[in-house]
Amino acid sequence: GILAYALGLRYPRFFGAVYPIAAWVPDEFVPERLPERSPPFFARHGGADDIVPAALGRATAKRLRARGFEIHYLEEPGVGHVVTDSMTEGVQ
Repeated sequence: GILAYALGLRYPRFFGAVYPIAAWVPDEFVPERLPERSPPFFARHGGADDIVPAALGRATAKRLRARGFEIHYLEEPGVGHVVTDSMTEGVQ
């Protein structure tokens, strides 16, 4: 999760897309400006996650969006800190 964010933000030219699951990223990892080339982020989070609270995932998505990143955040109500089939749909 957090590693996907960190790598996608630090080395954007190496990724066509980034899929963080059940993750957040500290503000100091987020560039102040959108890089020239930045992959889209497809973040997934369980709404009942008690390991990494979904509020952290939502806040990360909001912060990235505010800085111009393309981010698609999907939260699954009632899902804990697990990866579901629907979270991985479309990942290739």
